[in-house]
Amino acid sequence: MITPVLLILTGAVVIGLASVRTNSIVGMLSLSPHLARWRVLRWLMLFFVLAYLGASALLVVASAELLPLMTGVVFLVGGAFVLLVVRLGEVSMRELEQQRSQAMERSEQLAQVAAREKEARKQAEDANARLLRSNKELEQFAYVASHDLQEPLRKVKAFGQLLLDECGPQLDEGGQVYVDRMQKAALRMSTLIDDLLSYSRASRGEEPLAEVDLQVVMKEVLSDLEVHLKDSGGAVQVEQLPKLQARATQMRQLVQNLVGNALKFRKQGVAPLVTVSAKRLRSEQDLGPGWELSFSDNGVGFDPQHAEQIFGIFQRLHGRSEYAGTGVGLAIVQRIVENHGGYVRAEGRPGEGATFVVQLPEQPAGDRA
Repeated sequence: MITPVLLILTGAVVIGLASVRTNSIVGMLSLSPHLARWRVLRWLMLFFVLAYLGASALLVVASAELLPLMTGVVFLVGGAFVLLVVRLGEVSMRELEQQRSQAMERSEQLAQVAAREKEARKQAEDANARLLRSNKELEQFAYVASHDLQEPLRKVKAFGQLLLDECGPQLDEGGQVYVDRMQKAALRMSTLIDDLLSYSRASRGEEPLAEVDLQVVMKEVLSDLEVHLKDSGGAVQVEQLPKLQARATQMRQLVQNLVGNALKFRKQGVAPLVTVSAKRLRSEQDLGPGWELSFSDNGVGFDPQHAEQIFGIFQRLHGRSEYAGTGVGLAIVQRIVENHGGYVRAEGRPGEGATFVVQLPEQPAGDRA
């Protein structure tokens, strides 16, 4: 009887050791749906250990008739336990294999998505490089073409003036009108070319950054516009303007274009009034520390739906017969502001005037051209 008892005790020890080993399995399955099953199995192992110990005690005191029956029960229970473990392992392995397959599919999908994103980024970078190269070529072409066109235009204007001076008395009224229209057209063309040259220079941004006192710039601009102010009866009210890192020539052009526009687009019979102010920008804003300049007027204004359109090159909201100009001035303003890493927007209402708001960083981040 000692031998069956030892066998049963050995079985109890083996199951006990297996129960201890399930602790590592439970640790690995801490985030798995199989965790509950393996915990139940561990409790069953403990139950079987206790059952084996109890059976061992009964075998010691059992009669010879009960010994085969109890031995059979122990082995039956052990077989059932082994079957349960095998079944649990089979189910767990099948589900784990399914999860592994799903994980591999997701990994392949993610790899495909990453490959597509990489290709899309490469295409976008290539397109951006081509666009930058095209823009530089166009700017260079505009600069060279505009410069080369000035010479024949000067000759057209010079010969037209000679024709009027030397042959004017011999021309009838119609002939003089034709020459006059030719001169005015040549002058408009010359102005347009000058504006294109200015736009090209603003795009190139070759001037180095330096400290610019906008108060001094404004005084110089108002001096240039003195005759215009006197003829229109207009006034420009200027608050204290800051000093900032910028390109001096471009800042002067920006101020002159905005103030000149405000004086030009005035209401009939109303003296133009332009107000220029500045305020500090907080460092937590997108632009970072900098300044906001505001140019407000009491002129004709514009429909708010055109607030972005007016910054396009050659865009005009009024006919040439109403207001002179080429439609390049505000495009130059926008390009200058962008070169300095800033923003510009327009606000207005028909008949109520307009306000142009320019935001410039205190320290532009290098050359933005």
